[in-house]
Amino acid sequence: MTKNLTFHALGMIPTYLEITAAQLHESLEQLKHLEACKNKPYILDDEIVDRIIKLYSEKSELVAAGLQQCKFWRDQNPTSIQLADIEKIEKFSKRLQKTSEQILFLARHYKDHTINRILEKDDVELALDYLLGNLYDPLDLDEEEVEETDQEPLGPGSLHDFQIFNNPNEKWIKALYKIKVNYHNQKLEFLSKIYQEYAHERRILNELLKLSFDECMEDTVDISKELGNFDSLEETAVIQNDSEMNVFYDYATLYRGTKNKRFITDWFERNSNVITSSNKKVAQLYSDARFSLLRIDHNLSHGAIQVVDVITQNSYLLIDKALNASKHEGLFFCCSIMDMGDYIMTTGGGIPIDGRSPGGKAILTLLINQLNDLKSPAVYTPEVARCVKKVYGFCLRNSALSGMTPNEDF
Repeated sequence: MTKNLTFHALGMIPTYLEITAAQLHESLEQLKHLEACKNKPYILDDEIVDRIIKLYSEKSELVAAGLQQCKFWRDQNPTSIQLADIEKIEKFSKRLQKTSEQILFLARHYKDHTINRILEKDDVELALDYLLGNLYDPLDLDEEEVEETDQEPLGPGSLHDFQIFNNPNEKWIKALYKIKVNYHNQKLEFLSKIYQEYAHERRILNELLKLSFDECMEDTVDISKELGNFDSLEETAVIQNDSEMNVFYDYATLYRGTKNKRFITDWFERNSNVITSSNKKVAQLYSDARFSLLRIDHNLSHGAIQVVDVITQNSYLLIDKALNASKHEGLFFCCSIMDMGDYIMTTGGGIPIDGRSPGGKAILTLLINQLNDLKSPAVYTPEVARCVKKVYGFCLRNSALSGMTPNEDF
């Protein structure tokens, strides 16, 4: 098939790129469906399997032709933009080739285990195959299939996220607005004093986070796959701005770990030389940070905000100059908080939520569904980590932070 090729001009590069990306996306979806059949190939029939084998055998040949087309374009003095697109086509094509090979391997294996093969056998043959372990048992499901899993494909436009958007819990969202809190009057001298303390502690925290950043981000791909903001075509995490990075990093350091220990707690223990008398307090409070859903009630001076954590229904004085300046009174703010005594501060990442918008209602509904687990007195449990993963992942996948700016202006 590749012997008599007709090569296209450079102007066809955008079209080729779009087609190749779409084919790769379809192939990844097909591979996902076939992998789900590993323990139950009897749900497939010969017609389906034969069609898959034919389609992906042809696709392998088309990939080879596409790579030759790219080689031709490289010899036509492409512009830097065209060259970058050629490289993407080559990358997608190689990934498509690998995916097609995986699909063909599974399809050829399933061919001997389809429902057609089972129906062809008489009772004696079926019994013998079952005893010899040659027959998949429809009743013998893996634990992974029985237990609820968070590994379903996610992403903007996915059925998973679509269902969240379309099923807001209006009753509970209204209840969040009705939580009553009595706030104390705050004197300007006091607010000025604690703001200075806050600015000092924030600088210390930022220095500690810079030290742990590189090691934490070594797992960026795995973390993004957990959260669902991994681009399978580009094979990279999708992090659009510094605000998204802050939330991503918040999840990575505080809600991932080993042996029931947060990453950041373990990192501090392994790097005890970075802990000094001047940063010890902040390091400990960061390790003990709690996930919260704050309702933003009243902006005060010096970056202060009166808030209530609707999870615990405790009221606080939050110091956050950037959030204060953004005038988000009446909204919610999803974040991790550090209790500094006279005030609280966020760990750095946070998501403003408008409970009257469709997206805001979706996020609040997701949080409402996790309230019992989030009320745990322990700040880090598998249940809390799973809840935060669902909320942060949903927000990152659906650009909830597209208009946010990071809190670097103290």
